[in-house]
Amino acid sequence: MTGCAGRLTNRLQRTMIRHRGRAASASCHCAHAARWAGQRAAAEPGRWAGVRNTQRSEPISTGSDGRAEAASDREIVTTRVFDAPRERMFGAFSDPDRLARWWGPTGFTNTFQEFDLQPQGVWRFVMHSPDGTDYTNESVFIEVERPERIVFRHLKPMHRFLVTVLFAEEGGKTRLTWRMLFESTAECDRVRAFAGAANEQNFDRLEAQLAEMA
Repeated sequence: MTGCAGRLTNRLQRTMIRHRGRAASASCHCAHAARWAGQRAAAEPGRWAGVRNTQRSEPISTGSDGRAEAASDREIVTTRVFDAPRERMFGAFSDPDRLARWWGPTGFTNTFQEFDLQPQGVWRFVMHSPDGTDYTNESVFIEVERPERIVFRHLKPMHRFLVTVLFAEEGGKTRLTWRMLFESTAECDRVRAFAGAANEQNFDRLEAQLAEMA
């Protein structure tokens, strides 16, 4: 009986080791897949439902307390009317050389490493702050509809959020609407304190770039 029990114990231990190995391998693959969030857009219906119709629907997320959080509670919206046609506005975004000149708050510069403006395309670059700090950024494009909208998911360095950029014609000018949708209200609140001012500075730099393109 003792020998049988020992053999059974050894068999169970080997089985558990095999399962742990498979779980570790699966975890590794899942972590790798998470970096390419554009390929997972359809796999997160609860968190990102309604992304395609950002203006018309309210995706629901769940907070740490289990309560539902509407998109309006997790979103920062910045909008401005620019004295430029929509095609020129879109060109300021779609041309990486021009985008690098105005992207970011006042005083920041950029080094673009990859900019593939198409669904599931990757955007990698480094933002250089005025104090010399470098911020490595990575995003994945979800939608690109010239000249109406660009949707991308920001993955790093710190904050994960979905950005929807809308270009709307308005009496010969263009209304730019910038929507940042976060995974939770808490994360949105952490960014809200400085994001509004930073976005406005970004818009100021875009306005200057558009004047150069005229």
